[in-house]
Amino acid sequence: MKGEMLLDLDFAEIYFGDNEFQINIEGADKKLPLLLEQLMTEVNAKKLLFLNQTHGIDFTIIDENFIFETSINFRKIDGDIIITNQRNIAIGVLTADCLPVVILDKKNKVVAVVHSGWKGSVLNANAIAIQQMRKQFGTQLNDLQIYFGPAAKNCCYEVQQDFIEKNKTLSIEKFLINRDKKIFFDLIDFNKKNLYKIGILEKQINDSNCFCTICDTIFCSFRREKDFYRQATIVALK
Repeated sequence: MKGEMLLDLDFAEIYFGDNEFQINIEGADKKLPLLLEQLMTEVNAKKLLFLNQTHGIDFTIIDENFIFETSINFRKIDGDIIITNQRNIAIGVLTADCLPVVILDKKNKVVAVVHSGWKGSVLNANAIAIQQMRKQFGTQLNDLQIYFGPAAKNCCYEVQQDFIEKNKTLSIEKFLINRDKKIFFDLIDFNKKNLYKIGILEKQINDSNCFCTICDTIFCSFRREKDFYRQATIVALK
């Protein structure tokens, strides 16, 4: 099943969106407040936080000391990683080809959401999130479950020579596919291998909701549409 999906787990709810609830990141959409309210209710949350994504590794931790001025905090804080141990607070990322990653610590009841495009992936954003979960909340690797959402896949994620040159020190060629005189990047496998390097096992990664945003038109895709619309991935502790 493709499209929006709600995963109702024992201690958390995850929502992977599509273009039905697409959000204009330019903020010009009059329906934005209503859309954000709807997203918050999808995971039965009372508060919602999206960061102003910068394709980096800056993180925000929502603990008991974090202050929400209003129930919805939309792109007021820069960063690409959010971590929380607080119940009924939805944390999310907005994507249109970049990989949304949800990280769950089932033992300590901690969740993280990561905006992991190629720049964040090269900077190992997922490992940074896990490192902070360990530091702040005592997370252990074997207690983690990781979910990948919809993103550009190797069937469609075409890259140019400058991309290869820019990342040649990372052995990026292992994740390149030559097809029809074009070069495609496997963003998904690149992220998986980076997680394996820090001790995450294959069975801990769930990619059943990782559909290609470029060739499947039910998803927002910047490469396909060249616009400012994004789908949301959100998670909240119950």
